[in-house]
Amino acid sequence: MGRDLPSFEEIYKILGTKFDRYYFESEVIKIGEEIEIKPGLSIKKANQKTYQTLTTKILSLHKGDESIKEANHNIENTYIF
Repeated sequence: MGRDLPSFEEIYKILGTKFDRYYFESEVIKIGEEIEIKPGLSIKKANQKTYQTLTTKILSLHKGDESIKEANHNIENTYIF
């Protein structure tokens, strides 16, 4: 049995486990990671608007008043500082 999603689904079926949604590592933001912000900074030159992608490092994450180490796109009220 491999380490691909169909193999895991087969194991989950055997165990009688069902998930409503899978969260992949690429969908999770962690402290210390660098992210791109798009479209980014708006730049107007010669009456033409372009955008410069911004890159930043995640220094901290918060859910309400609580400090967290990682967040996925479904966590409400998660702020990146």
